[in-house]
Amino acid sequence: MLTLFIGCVLFLPAPHAEQMSLRQSLVQTLDIIEKHTSAVTARLKVVSVAESQQYALTASDRIAGYPVTGEATNLDKAKSHQLALLLLDNNNYINIRQRCANQYFHGIRFSKDQQIIEVAIGIPCNQVLVVSPDGKKTKWWGGVFGDTATKQALQLLGK
Repeated sequence: MLTLFIGCVLFLPAPHAEQMSLRQSLVQTLDIIEKHTSAVTARLKVVSVAESQQYALTASDRIAGYPVTGEATNLDKAKSHQLALLLLDNNNYINIRQRCANQYFHGIRFSKDQQIIEVAIGIPCNQVLVVSPDGKKTKWWGGVFGDTATKQALQLLGK
């Protein structure tokens, strides 16, 4: 019986808390978000994952591959730095796995020296998607903000 229990425990999926943090994921490109020189935000339209992946980091009229609806606006330096800190703090993410359909996203494009990192925050699901360069590839990271972090992010974005 003990062998059966140990065998089952060994095959349990790893808890969410063991997921690589955003800071760890961005180890090669962390300074783009930490020391960004500009940040732009816009409301984004929901499209398929395949479409968002196809256009991520390649089109100025998209953020994280999602089409910009309306006008993109510049974030002031203080708010964009607060937003970067909020995104990089692992304590702002919760351990939840649920099916949820976002109605739209709020996008942020952080730029530094012609390099960009793009972020999409899904509403109402609080999903956070981060797209960063990884050599000639594109790296994706995902997490779920807690309610407090989502409210803080939306305040910083003026939403």
